[in-house]
Amino acid sequence: MKKVMVLTGALMLAACGHQNVNLDLSTGKVAGAGAGGIIGGIIGAQFGGGIGTILYTIAGIALGGAAGYTFGDSLLPSDHQAFQDRTKRAMANAGNGQVVSWTNPSTGVAGTITPMRSYYTGQGQVCRDFRATIAAPEGIGHGTGMACKMAGGAWQILPPA
Repeated sequence: MKKVMVLTGALMLAACGHQNVNLDLSTGKVAGAGAGGIIGGIIGAQFGGGIGTILYTIAGIALGGAAGYTFGDSLLPSDHQAFQDRTKRAMANAGNGQVVSWTNPSTGVAGTITPMRSYYTGQGQVCRDFRATIAAPEGIGHGTGMACKMAGGAWQILPPA
């Protein structure tokens, strides 16, 4: 199994070895690539068995990272704010499985938030998992997240683990 992982990694590196790559590494793109890679890896790990799981995980990381890099700078701060505001409202008011839409009228970026599961943590804090979709000029992005109710009653969207 280690041989296959080493061979896969070597092939991936060799494929990029002679490319003239010019990366614009802005904060948004780096954060997007990181979050996309994490989400893609988690999704990829759900498929296959044995070595297949590892290969799907690697593919998920690569595809998620590429998608996150693409979307990282496409969203303006007002888009992030519209998403966060609507997500917090959805966590407070929408039932599990209820789709909540949002739009930033100044940019046209839109999306949906769907609370999926509500639960209590070991410390008695209420948290909710959600799915999100964002439609931007570059395309449509999908992801998952978690929000928890803070001591004052406000919802906080937690960063990917």
